[in-house]
Amino acid sequence: MDINYIKTVFEAHRNVSEAQKMKKYMRDQFEYIGIKSPVRGELKAEILLDKELKNLTAEELIPLVYELWKQEYREYHYLAMELLDRKIKNAKPGMVEHLQFLIVTKPWWDTVDFISSHLVGTLFRKQPDLVKEIIPKWMKSENMWLQRTVLLYQLKYRKYLDERILFDAILKLNGSKEFFIQKAIGWSLREYGKTNPEGVVEFIARTQLAPLSKREALRRIIKK
Repeated sequence: MDINYIKTVFEAHRNVSEAQKMKKYMRDQFEYIGIKSPVRGELKAEILLDKELKNLTAEELIPLVYELWKQEYREYHYLAMELLDRKIKNAKPGMVEHLQFLIVTKPWWDTVDFISSHLVGTLFRKQPDLVKEIIPKWMKSENMWLQRTVLLYQLKYRKYLDERILFDAILKLNGSKEFFIQKAIGWSLREYGKTNPEGVVEFIARTQLAPLSKREALRRIIKK
């Protein structure tokens, strides 16, 4: 698909007022066209009517994904991720290199969290050999966003979550002063707590977590 068609569709819905609000919400990290999520979903559905695009594999989508990622406005990045999400189940192991690029390029929580839980999480479930190969590299990378991905890629795994991997990552990153790491530690534990609250409480009891991480982790468990 010609990216100019996508630009035409998006630009027809430019909203300067909403764009300013979105930019402010994201702490001025990115520019926005100003397309709200429901409208963006409708536009994505319209774009996906293209038969050629619909039939592409995840690997065949990569050139378009990279073109979208080059664009200034954040809505294009969201579309790129969402297009990959439709095809990621059948992606080959080499897709991890592209996902890593997306994680570390123009990173912020809005893209990294989607890539982690939707794309990396699905790819690692389908290609389990990647876990042993990639997780140690990302943990040693000293890149905050790759490390956050390690904490969050199992968010949707529930009973299939590998507790050893999650707890080991938390212990290694526990001393981080980064807000996004502390928050991810708490979030990952809170989600796992929906499946194994006793295990999460026990882990927290023997681990001196940052106050933010502990508060986030126990929020729903305490309510219960």
